[in-house]
Amino acid sequence: MARRQLSNEGQAANRIGLAMMLVGAAWAATYYVSGGQLPFPELGSGNLGFFVVFVILGFFAVVGGLIGGAAQRKGRSFWAFFWLSVLVSPIIMGIIVAVISPLADSAAVRESPSSKKCPECAELIKAEASVCRYCNFRFSS
Repeated sequence: MARRQLSNEGQAANRIGLAMMLVGAAWAATYYVSGGQLPFPELGSGNLGFFVVFVILGFFAVVGGLIGGAAQRKGRSFWAFFWLSVLVSPIIMGIIVAVISPLADSAAVRESPSSKKCPECAELIKAEASVCRYCNFRFSS
């Protein structure tokens, strides 16, 4: 099975997510190495809260990028599914993207080898069909 390339939006979302996770990890490492004095001494153990927020948001951005890319391959909006994934839940949106069917005018449907376009009405029909189910055009054998 060929590996699918992420769209530019998906790559950007994944880079941002990974960067946020790295910032969170660096934040936590700084906190522990400094004995709880840095990066912001007045926050005290609240510094660990920033670590958790950065790591979780980074994870959501990475997963949101993957879900948005999967939705985009089905002809849906990358950004709509990305933000829904980040705001709602990556697990729920992953299930929704897996279940939805591609849009009729998306590249996933147009490029299907098991379909052909009727020359009369321009609707997609099965490649084996001899009569168009929309306009009754008869294909030559």
